[in-house]
Amino acid sequence: NLYFTRPNLKSRSEIDSLVQKALPADFDAKSAIGLPIRGSDKCRRESECLTFDQYMEVVKEFGARRSAITKDESGSVHNKIILTTESKNILESRHGYTAKNGDFPYEFIVNEEDVGQGSGDPNAFTGGSYTADDVMISSMVSLKLQLHANSLLLNTCSNFHVLIGAMQDAGCGLASYREAMKDNVNPEFRLKCGWDH
Repeated sequence: NLYFTRPNLKSRSEIDSLVQKALPADFDAKSAIGLPIRGSDKCRRESECLTFDQYMEVVKEFGARRSAITKDESGSVHNKIILTTESKNILESRHGYTAKNGDFPYEFIVNEEDVGQGSGDPNAFTGGSYTADDVMISSMVSLKLQLHANSLLLNTCSNFHVLIGAMQDAGCGLASYREAMKDNVNPEFRLKCGWDH
């Protein structure tokens, strides 16, 4: 889709502005875990989905494993989560986690202006005063933010997540490592696609 990969100048400017607004001034990719979460309609038919609390357990375990490696390689420790989603509920759930305490040593990076359309299906967008262009811009901001992470946790049942992985394979972004949720070290958190059952 050319629109998706080559937005017009106005859209590109808006996308870049939103990405810069979301990233802290002192952002270091080596400290970031990319966590795109497909919720909403994805959970009803194409994929198992975890609760937000379960995702945070996965991130803590994943972050500890990755930090042990990156600390040895570069002195960096993962302490940021780039959280993107089409679900307003998931974005709101992050407020239940206090950043930088002993049990949860992470800060969230999010696009505060994401429209949160609640579906990956354009025919199912409901509520809100956003347009199809607004949804596409939010999707592009999500993609660009995820490409800023050093380590990625992806749900390979989602075409959007497959796209993120393909772009990483093509040399786009800053990720040096990615892991599919279906291969999680903890069997409790291994996501299965609808076609795996």
